[in-house]
This record gives sequence, structure tokens and C-alpha cells, in this order.
Amino acid sequence: MDLSGIEVEADIPVIERRRTGILSLDIALSSRGQLGAPAQNIYELYGNNHTGKSTLSYYLSGKLSGKGEIWVCDLDGCDPEYLRSAFACSGFKGKVKVTPYVDDKGKAHSHAEMGQSTVDALIENKDVTCAILDSVTAYMPVGEKEGDVGEAFMGQRAKQIGQI
Repeated sequence: MDLSGIEVEADIPVIERRRTGILSLDIALSSRGQLGAPAQNIYELYGNNHTGKSTLSYYLSGKLSGKGEIWVCDLDGCDPEYLRSAFACSGFKGKVKVTPYVDDKGKAHSHAEMGQSTVDALIENKDVTCAILDSVTAYMPVGEKEGDVGEAFMGQRAKQIGQI
């Protein structure tokens, strides 16, 4: 392929890559001979239940962040000791904040509110280096939750998650 004669004018930031500590993953994510995962990206992990997606997300976010503050929005609920252990394995030194499940008055937050507060923390707080939205499959639009069996809700979950 002849690329001569093609000019590209753009102010594109250099993509920083960070090693994950998992050589095969670093190779899989490499680009132009640079090993590691691109920083400042959104990653989606999916697969069957109980296959280690949450654990991998905790490890990778801790490894790629190194320090600072990581917000975890776990819609299924999580174990603080397990979080501490998973982040310790990555060498992370910092604060892990779990998005609150209830407000100051004891009222449960909706999944949308939890997701939105996590995204807000990532955008508004310079100390937050990473945010994890875990168990998106647990997110259920209100219409689907309160609707009748047989009603059509195709695409509503994806649309609402995309709006968070």
C-alpha cells in the first residue's frame, strides 16, 4: 500500500500505553510495537456469569491507574474485602469508593442514579482516575421492571446505559 502523498493534519494527542502485567494481554492490545493497554479509554468486558470479569476489571483498573481514586458502581453488590484484595494484587495504592446504594435518608438509589453519580465523579473529580460500572446486565429500565410480560423493550437497556 502506497501512503506517499497523503497528508493528515490534526492535533491528535499521543496515546499513552500502560503495561497490565499480563504479557499476553499487553501483546493483544499492542499497536505499532508498543505493548500495553491504551490509557484513557473505555473498556467493556463481557462473557458468561462467574468467569472473572469483575475481578479482571478491578485488577486492570488498579494496574493502569496505579494510584488516585477509583469509583466502583457494582449494581449487584460487592464485598469490600474482596475489592481490597483484588486491588492489592494489582499494586494499586489509593482509595476505592463504592457508589452508594442508598441516599442520606435511606432511600435506595436507582441503577441509573448510581451509574450517573459514578460518571459524574469521573468527570468532575480530578482525583478519580478510573470508574467501573459493573454488572450492566443487572440494570433494568423502569418500564421493563414494571411492565407486563410480553411488552417490547428491545434496545431500552442499551439506550439508557449509553445516556449515562
